[in-house]
Amino acid sequence: DPRYKTFNDSPDYCLYKHLRCGMAHLLRPQGKVAFTNREQALKDGNAHLVVNPQIDKLVLVAERFSDDFATACRALIPQLPELAKRHPKLNEPYLMLHSFEQQ
Repeated sequence: DPRYKTFNDSPDYCLYKHLRCGMAHLLRPQGKVAFTNREQALKDGNAHLVVNPQIDKLVLVAERFSDDFATACRALIPQLPELAKRHPKLNEPYLMLHSFEQQ
């Protein structure tokens, strides 16, 4: 959905700053970005990736956001081998898992 880029390029609704950083540091969006769920969005008359003028926030519907994220991941996964040739960090393990024996 091209609206993600549009909002990410906006200083007011920058998804990197307000969504990514908020989730990473506060476990919730910050600034002018808000989460809701499908049921509540229907009750409140909100829509995904639409600014609610009453609260002046960009509304993200969690289930729709998750669906869009999964779609983006499915599109990215086949590209990873080629991207890893140009970006060495993609070859590094993200999380080291170790096996532990029970004592």
